[in-house]
Order: sequence, then structure tokens, then C-alpha cells
Amino acid sequence: MNNKKDRRLTIRLDPQDSREKSIISHLDSLDKRKHRSVNSFVIDALEHYIAFLSGGNNRLLEDIRQIFREEVHVPSVQQPIQTKKWDPQLSEEESKENEQNVLDVLDEMFG
Repeated sequence: MNNKKDRRLTIRLDPQDSREKSIISHLDSLDKRKHRSVNSFVIDALEHYIAFLSGGNNRLLEDIRQIFREEVHVPSVQQPIQTKKWDPQLSEEESKENEQNVLDVLDEMFG
């Protein structure tokens, strides 16, 4: 699309800068089947970033949620709840300890 109306933009990336080196690496390893070209990828990235800055990140969040649902979908399997049989009877020692606790609480409340 070499057209005199095309807007040209040059981006310089410094391989000595760790952040920019990471970008260089990512651009060099782009999947051409998924992204037609580096130019197309950069345009998509800028479009998403501008939408994010404009507060229009709801679409991006919805895309992330959808990917999460698709990739991490695990069928819900409910495990049976293991219950312990409850015995309402207190041992003699537990009964005495319980009585003492009640007396201690009453003593603290009413002095």
C-alpha cells in the first residue's frame, strides 16, 4: 500500500535497553499466521492501548475474560461433603470444664 497519502512513522528501538530489547524479541518472533505483519501488530497494539487510555478497556477486559473461560474451563464437579457424626453427650471432664467456663463468663459480666 505505498500511497502518497500513507502516514509514515519510524520507531527506533535500542537493543541495549532491556524493555526495548524485549519488544524487539517479541516483534522478531511474531506468528505471521496470526498477525499479518509487524505493522499490523503495532497498529492493533496502539489501537488497544489508546482505547485503554480512553477508558474503553471494557472490551479488552471482556476479551481477557472470554479467553480465560475458554482456556481454563474445568467442568464443575461437586465433591460430597464429609460430615462427622455429632455426639451431643459431653464427657464428665468436658461437662465440668463447660460449667466452669459458664461461671467464669457470668463472673466477668456481673462481677
